[in-house]
Amino acid sequence: MFLILKLAITSSLFLSFILVGYGLHASPFPVAFPGTSEAPDPTGRYSVLWLEDSPHKLFFKDLKTGQSSSLLVFNRWVEVLWSPDGNAFAITDHSGSSESSVLVTRTGGPLNLLNLGDVFAKSFGKPDEIYENGHIYFEVLEWINSTTLLFTIEAYDAHPDRGYKATFRYTLGNGITKEVDLKK
Repeated sequence: MFLILKLAITSSLFLSFILVGYGLHASPFPVAFPGTSEAPDPTGRYSVLWLEDSPHKLFFKDLKTGQSSSLLVFNRWVEVLWSPDGNAFAITDHSGSSESSVLVTRTGGPLNLLNLGDVFAKSFGKPDEIYENGHIYFEVLEWINSTTLLFTIEAYDAHPDRGYKATFRYTLGNGITKEVDLKK
């Protein structure tokens, strides 16, 4: 048993060293701020940095040039998730106890944070089953490729029969489509 455990740990460490050697050192999972100080992209070209302050501040840094720019000011906590090629990232901003939003931007140019709640409202309007609830959460799930992001919208109130949960697909530059209906 000990030998099997030792082999599993050794294999895992070896794989980690290989991935780091190829520049694949970013997490495929959202990185939470506060909680960590940096979220590098998978290619090692860029990083999102957190400045502990009140309110909190996120910065975007080009690791090649060393230039950084202000990205987002937030009060509670956020999660950053990089696309597999490092050319875009999404932020889930947990701005309040009854709301969160998803912001998306591309790298390699001006960092314009696109609020997926605004894109959703332009595409689908403001359906009552979502916007008549007191709690509305937009949250990043995963990048399914370098240009397509899955996210959820969950809404609920004190009445369990009015809950809503669905998964949507956002494709950079092409908008939002509904993916899977997970109504309560």
